[in-house]
Amino acid sequence: MKRVYFAVFGSGLGHAVRMLDVARALEKEGVEVVFSSYGEPADFIRRNGFKCMDIPPVDVHYSNTGALSPTATVMSFPLILFSSFIQYSYEMRNISRLNPSVVVSDSLPTSVVAGLVCRKPVITFLNQASIEPSRNLPNPIYRAITAGSYSGLTKVWNRSKKILVPDLPPPYTISERNLRGLDGRKMLYTGFIVDESYEKKDEMAVEFASDKRIKVFWSISGPRRTRHPVLAKAIEFASKYKEKYSLAISAGDPGGSTSPYRVRGSLFYEWCPVQDFLIRSCDVVISRAGHMTIGRIIHHGKPAILIPIKNQTEQEGNAEKAQKLGFALVLDQYSLEPEKIDKYIQEIISGSYRERAVQLSSISRKLDPLRLSAQTILSYC
Repeated sequence: MKRVYFAVFGSGLGHAVRMLDVARALEKEGVEVVFSSYGEPADFIRRNGFKCMDIPPVDVHYSNTGALSPTATVMSFPLILFSSFIQYSYEMRNISRLNPSVVVSDSLPTSVVAGLVCRKPVITFLNQASIEPSRNLPNPIYRAITAGSYSGLTKVWNRSKKILVPDLPPPYTISERNLRGLDGRKMLYTGFIVDESYEKKDEMAVEFASDKRIKVFWSISGPRRTRHPVLAKAIEFASKYKEKYSLAISAGDPGGSTSPYRVRGSLFYEWCPVQDFLIRSCDVVISRAGHMTIGRIIHHGKPAILIPIKNQTEQEGNAEKAQKLGFALVLDQYSLEPEKIDKYIQEIISGSYRERAVQLSSISRKLDPLRLSAQTILSYC
């Protein structure tokens, strides 16, 4: 039997969600799938019925305010390098023991290197090729990290057989700022990986969809420490504007309850299994600026207010491009006063943001990312 080894970056759930959709498509073709990851994504993959082997975590540092901490990340750089080496040794062991036909890496460079050393074809899914650190760092450190990442990471990705970018093709690419240095001959824009065949809805979600007020879906995502400050602001907004808006909140906790309940008049999910239905049903989405989240918003043709993680340059680039494309406004995470959010919602509703979102949705729906992704992987099995 053909076997595919998926190695998934463990910061946030977007990487795991899209690779689970690709894995299900491969299973239908009779392929055995095995994952590796760490943290919340590893648990999430197992809860979705797939085998997932734990590997040591490698990640940046976040502060209690929900912002990326560039200073703490730089200070821990030797530990990050050591952890990367340990992670690589785990991946070498896993790939050698399982002997897969293909190694698929979603943004995990150690698995690319391990796959190459084990003489396996490697397919990489990627929406960020290099690390652009926060400009809050001293200029020499900023330049050194940027140059090192650009020359080092991009060389790793470019050793892959194919680089699949789960995004719209130019000039609509959300992650365009983050793809510098990739080998264009190996790149393939698949479109956003959104599998609607598994969509669900519940009674309270249907009630939300039928509300005559302006409907707002606040989707919270990202690493654990980045979620709580934004969740507090979402609940504060719900308390003040519960008469004006119909609000649904997803707290983004993958280990939380999937049964909705009421909080300050809003529909509240600890973990939301009906996210696609709520996005499609609402008038405005408020969310972080993660690539997977923006992809779902575009696919369903909804305007958005995006709150990138502070100092997380990938999300800042995503949000900047979304605003440039005309379907979103960007709001600083330290400016989440209820009155300002209300003002932004009104601007979205009265402007041309929805029309632009619908135009981008029509482009997204012409693509077939699951078929294209599965066929590319199978071609190397």
